[in-house]
Amino acid sequence: MKKLMSVVMLLFVAILCNAQMANPVKFTVQLKTNGTAEAEIVFSGKIESGWHVYSTNLGGDGPTEAAVHFDKKDGIELVGKLTPRGHEISKMDDMFGMVLRYFENSAQFVQKIKFTKPEHDIKCYLEYGACNDESCMPPSTAEFAHKGKSPAVDAAAAKDASKADVKAEAKDADAADVADLATTAEAVTDTVAADTAAVAAVANMDKSELQKLWTPVVKQLEKFDKPINNSLLYIFFAGLLGGLLALFTPCVWPIIPMTVSFFLKRNKERRKAIREAITYGVSIVVIYVALGLIVSLLFGASALNALSTNAIFNILFCLLLVVFAASFFGAFEITLPSSWSNKIDQKSDETSGFISIFLMAFTLSLVSFSCTGPIIGFLLVAVSSSGDIVAPTIGMLGFAVALAVPFALFAMFPTLLKSAPKSGGWMNVLKVVLGFIELAFALKFLSVADLAYGWHIL
Repeated sequence: MKKLMSVVMLLFVAILCNAQMANPVKFTVQLKTNGTAEAEIVFSGKIESGWHVYSTNLGGDGPTEAAVHFDKKDGIELVGKLTPRGHEISKMDDMFGMVLRYFENSAQFVQKIKFTKPEHDIKCYLEYGACNDESCMPPSTAEFAHKGKSPAVDAAAAKDASKADVKAEAKDADAADVADLATTAEAVTDTVAADTAAVAAVANMDKSELQKLWTPVVKQLEKFDKPINNSLLYIFFAGLLGGLLALFTPCVWPIIPMTVSFFLKRNKERRKAIREAITYGVSIVVIYVALGLIVSLLFGASALNALSTNAIFNILFCLLLVVFAASFFGAFEITLPSSWSNKIDQKSDETSGFISIFLMAFTLSLVSFSCTGPIIGFLLVAVSSSGDIVAPTIGMLGFAVALAVPFALFAMFPTLLKSAPKSGGWMNVLKVVLGFIELAFALKFLSVADLAYGWHIL
C-alpha cells in the first residue's frame, strides 16, 4: 500500500512539473486608451528563466516570430504594424544557423489602433514562439477580445467608414437591380459590338482595298500552278474540236443536206455548185474569224492578259459558262432576234453572186446561234484568258474550218450524204454532254477566284 501511494505521489509531481514546463511564458493583454481616437493593444509576457520569446519580422526560415492576427476589427483601423518593446537581444543561434532577436524574462508587443466609430468590437490574438537551449514550444497564442464604446472617434476615419458603410448598404440593396442591368447591358453591348464591327469593317474597306478585288492574282496562281500559255496550234485544234461538236448539234447538222441540195439544184453545172459551196464555207470562216478579230481589237493584249489572272473576271466567266450549260440542258435557248435573220435572208434573195452566198452563210450563223453561241462563248472565254492577242482569232479560225468543211465536202461528194448519220435524239444527248462540259470548265474558272481569295470551296 505504501508503495502504491509513493507511485501516485511521483506521478502527481511529474504532472505538476510538466504542466509548469508546458507554459514557460504567460501573456496578459490590455487595451490602453488616453481619451483620444488612438489606443494601444499591449501584449505583456513573463518568461521563465532559461526560456526566451522571439521578436517580430525574423524571416520565413527562422522560428515562430511574434505576429498579431485579427478575427474582428469593427470600428477600428490599424495604425502601423506590431511593435516590440523592451530589452531585445540579437544573437547568433546555432540551432537555426542565423542571427535571431528575442526577449528574456519579459517581453512586450504593442499594436496601435484608431477608433472610427462610437462603438467598437475587437477580437484578435498574438501568435509567438518560445525556446530554451534544448527544445522549443509549439506556436502559442495569447487571445484578446474587447467590445464597448470608443472614448473618441477620428473624424476623417469616421467619414471614410461612413462612406464605406453607405456604399456597402447600397451595393446590397441594389444587387438584384445591378445584376439585371448588367445582363441587359451585356446583351446590348454584344449587339452594339457586332454592329460596330460590321460598320468598322465596311468603313475600313477603302478604295485601295476595293481595288484589290480587281488586282491580278498572278502570285497566287504561281504558288498553286504556273499559268499555262497554250500555243497557237493548241488553240487552233481546240477551236477545231469545238466546231466539230457544234456541227452535230440540232441547229447545224440538219441544215447541211438542205444547203448542199440547194446549191446542186440551182446550178446545172456541178463544178459551179461545188464552187458556190466552197464559197459558202469560206464565208463561214470569214464571219467567225472576223468575230475573233473583233474580240482581240476590243480588249487588246494587256486586257486579255488581265482576263486570265483576274479573279473577278474568272467569276464572271464561271457564271457565263453556267448560263451556257443551262441552255444546253434545255432550260432556255439563247437566240438572236429573228428579225436579224429574216432581213439577212431577204437580202440574200435580192442579191446574187458572192454577196448572196455570204449573206446565206451569215444567216446560218444567226439561225444556229442557239447551239453554237454557248460553244463560241466558251472558246472565246478560254482562249481570251490565255493572254495572247491572236488567240481569239486563231480559235475562231479552227471553229469555222470545222463548221465549213462539211458543206464543201458534201457538195463535192453528194453521195456521202446517204451514209451520214440521220438527225435524231442523239443530238439532244450531245447537247446535254456539252452542258456538263461547260459546267466542268466553269469550275476551272471558279478555282482561280477560290485560290485568290482563300474561300476553299474547291
